[in-house]
Amino acid sequence: MKKYKWILLGGVNLLLFAGLIAYGAKKLASSDKVRQESVTTVKSAIGNLENVTKEIIRYSDLPFDTELAITTNENVLTRLSRVVNTADTTFILLYPGHNCSLCFQEDMNRVKALGKEIGMNRIVLLTTALTQKELFFFLKNHDIAFNGYVVTARGEHPLLANIDRPAFFMLTPGKLVASLFVPDPDFPGLSDAYLDMVRARYFHLNVKPQS
Repeated sequence: MKKYKWILLGGVNLLLFAGLIAYGAKKLASSDKVRQESVTTVKSAIGNLENVTKEIIRYSDLPFDTELAITTNENVLTRLSRVVNTADTTFILLYPGHNCSLCFQEDMNRVKALGKEIGMNRIVLLTTALTQKELFFFLKNHDIAFNGYVVTARGEHPLLANIDRPAFFMLTPGKLVASLFVPDPDFPGLSDAYLDMVRARYFHLNVKPQS
């Protein structure tokens, strides 16, 4: 009887040992999977940042036509020169439309905070994909106080024709695209640094150094 008891205990121990090995192998495989997914995510973020940097280099300091035809959300046709002070610098928020507005929400909140500091009249939203009705509800749903307009002919400028994600730039009195920036939700600190630069360089506001 003792002999069978030891055999039974040995069998149980073997099963427990096998279970521990299987569990360990599963955990190791899971860790490798998580590690591989993390590496893939980082590579994707870096690749995206590289593409964004190329766009910034390509389209910065290009002349920007202030006679660009735009339409209000009330379907009134006008020109950009009639809604911005061409003798001053204007912050332009380019919103191509049909992007992930939730992904862009944090950057939108940053721009709204900037508007409270510099004046909402110094910020203009341009969209190249939303209709007048969609723009109306976009401004309303996001509680946006600055004006937004639909670009009627996006092919008139390479920046409008080729950038398919939200972007910021300064429209200078010299009618140039200055300090172009394409925010990325994976790098929120870059958005903060950019907007602090805008505050200090273009609107002469005091900015606290970031820690």
